[in-house]
Amino acid sequence: MVRRALAVLAWLVALAWGGHAWFRNASLQEFDEAHAHAWVLVGDSHADDVKWGGRPRFSGPAQDLFSSLKMVESLKSTATDSSKVQGVVLTFWPNKFSPLAERRLSGVAQEDNWGSMAFGRIAPLMTLRDLVRPEVPLRYRMRMAFHTLQFKTTFAWWDEQCEQDHVGESYSHGLSDGMRLHNWWDEARVSPGLFQAIVDEVTSQGWHLVLLENPLHPTYYDQVNAEALAAYETWMASFEAHPSGRVHWVPLGRENDDFTLFRDYHHLTCKGEAFVKEALDKELERICPGAEGTFGRE
Repeated sequence: MVRRALAVLAWLVALAWGGHAWFRNASLQEFDEAHAHAWVLVGDSHADDVKWGGRPRFSGPAQDLFSSLKMVESLKSTATDSSKVQGVVLTFWPNKFSPLAERRLSGVAQEDNWGSMAFGRIAPLMTLRDLVRPEVPLRYRMRMAFHTLQFKTTFAWWDEQCEQDHVGESYSHGLSDGMRLHNWWDEARVSPGLFQAIVDEVTSQGWHLVLLENPLHPTYYDQVNAEALAAYETWMASFEAHPSGRVHWVPLGRENDDFTLFRDYHHLTCKGEAFVKEALDKELERICPGAEGTFGRE
């Protein structure tokens, strides 16, 4: 009886892993096709606020840094001599080091639907190596393995939509106590290592990494812990001196005088998206003049 149960279990595990292998190969095809472009966009919902035209975007709402790392690793693993990729644009902001970001990276189940959504996008890219890698806690790795049973595909997508409605002139939004009252920078344990891993993965391939910080509403800067923010900005600026010379920071966070750029304190309207596009296009053209795909269609 025990042998039969073990045999059935082994068969189910093999079947599940075979299904996962199929979806992983389908997902990698999306990354393979991305090599026809000069630039690839990776990030969270802030990437959704970047006018990117006909170029590939691997992003999702509240996408954590390990997920972004896996996107970059998958892009790198599918690179061939014919790849046209010149670089990766990564959307980034202080909350990537927030207490909430750290809780999500701990693997502890969240009260919202974040786990199912986030792991559903990253689990298709999982390899056996991911079960033992040290960048994230064991609980996170086990949840990622469990969510391979969603049998989904990670895909690139192209967003042509934007929103016209903006916040009012007197708009305000209260930040969490963790962001206001605590030095969240000093408390971050997992996020900094993951960010460094992304930098290493991109630059080791000889690609450029553009760190894009979208505008943030003044109500954010009025409340966020000043000590933590200063440490974050100093650290981010230090990557401009990366030995590769291929890391570029585009800090648009404080470009926030016009309230009509915002639909909430960290998401942008059509006007805000156009503002970011202009600044980003100039930076990409500066880095790789005339590179195919530098200027996306509207």
